[in-house]
Amino acid sequence: MTAFWLLVCLAFEFCLPRSSSSALLAGAACQDWRAGFDLNPALVVEHAGTGFGAAYSRPYGLAGVDWFGGCVAYGRSRWAAGLGVSTLGCEGYRESGFGACGACRLPGQLALGARVEWLVLDQGRYGADGVAAFGMGASWQTGRMRLGLSGERINRPRFDNGTLVDYRLSAGAAFNPTDDLLLLLDVTRDGPDNSLAGGVEFKLIPQMALRGGVGYEPLAYAAGLGVTVRPVQFDYAYRFHPQLKDTHVFSITASWH
Repeated sequence: MTAFWLLVCLAFEFCLPRSSSSALLAGAACQDWRAGFDLNPALVVEHAGTGFGAAYSRPYGLAGVDWFGGCVAYGRSRWAAGLGVSTLGCEGYRESGFGACGACRLPGQLALGARVEWLVLDQGRYGADGVAAFGMGASWQTGRMRLGLSGERINRPRFDNGTLVDYRLSAGAAFNPTDDLLLLLDVTRDGPDNSLAGGVEFKLIPQMALRGGVGYEPLAYAAGLGVTVRPVQFDYAYRFHPQLKDTHVFSITASWH
């Protein structure tokens, strides 16, 4: 449990995407609408129709610690909106976020999005507190290249006890050299810290994709796969941290166009 308290000493620092980016370690410019709730709100417009998603993990295999993320979205060709929830914690301590995001696609393949989130820090017998957080993002498609920019919690919300939730800025690129291959690269500034991550996805068949990623700093590795049986998609991600234990992420998504 000591490792967990070290992990959350800065509230809401732990970020686990509920999308395919869990196995790619990058995704600020990916074509996955679920990433609109974690990485870049402009990406929610990538889905036209109705979609539901849910993901679960036990971070680093810590006993009694769980993480859950869920989202629902509805979109048309030029706009989309959705609601999301995420929660991380154990008995006596929990961090939760309840948010809404929306995005629209402008002429020229430019998409803009925004997200508002209510963050709740529940410290059990020490009480609970909530603050609002705001984010915005953009993505632009040109040929087989997509670029993305996002800023999460840019207002740097602070709880009554003085706990600060720092901003996170990301710039990403996604490139499809072929229909079956996707390459991703993200540069992120999380408060005072900078990180770099790259990922690759290869489709063995249209219904199955293999994924992998590497990031620094800290040094991290990930791998996973996605299986689609319309209208349901199953995703699994394995994330390796050199100091802490492994993390397994399971997610399921259903979508209708």
